[in-house]
Amino acid sequence: MALALNQSQIWLRNLTREDGQELLEKIQPQIEEIFKGKPRSKKAFLTGASKRINSTSPHPFASPFYWAAFTAAGI
Repeated sequence: MALALNQSQIWLRNLTREDGQELLEKIQPQIEEIFKGKPRSKKAFLTGASKRINSTSPHPFASPFYWAAFTAAGI
């Protein structure tokens, strides 16, 4: 479990703007399905991620602010 947690942190930290945009485009149909019929405000949290990915930074989630909170819980 610790290895998977560490790999998740590294993946998000190293995610490039281009890879993030590609991932968002790939999962767009699932996003639309999940939020179908729900108020726009429910989908608003994704807007922040989209804006971050489209920022000028080559690695928009490099700051520990985005990945340091990943924690392992349980036995």
